Amino acid sequence: KTILRDLALGDEKAFQNQLEEVIKTLSNRDHMGFDEKYFQVITLSLLSFADFYFIDSQPEKNRKYPDILLIGRDNKVPNNYLFELKWIKSKDNYAIVKKEGIKQVEGYLKLDKVKNIPKLRSFLLIGSKDGVEFLEVKKTPLKN
Repeated sequence: KTILRDLALGDEKAFQNQLEEVIKTLSNRDHMGFDEKYFQVITLSLLSFADFYFIDSQPEKNRKYPDILLIGRDNKVPNNYLFELKWIKSKDNYAIVKKEGIKQVEGYLKLDKVKNIPKLRSFLLIGSKDGVEFLEVKKTPLKN
């Protein structure tokens, strides 16, 4: 619970470390056929203990589906989150997956139903058998 409390307070590092520890615990046989949906289930399992968040898995927002939205159960929760997850296999091109993932998150942040969420922080989580990378994606400022 401390890990999730830290996340709510804006420190995602402990959650990242816990998620990475679980991923690295899996054997090579566990990783056979492993893909994004398994990464999402593990992530959701860890988040499920955060009773101060509503957890929304792949909510439909204008026919787009961010992987995970964490919305505080009341406005005292200091941070809400959008997580987009990508799983990289050895044959995948990291730079392309990263670029497409960031573009996807930026697209979600332009949706009215997402940009109206207060105190929202958004991350691209890139997982592989070697660990998990958290990349924060900031809202792009509006051009006049």
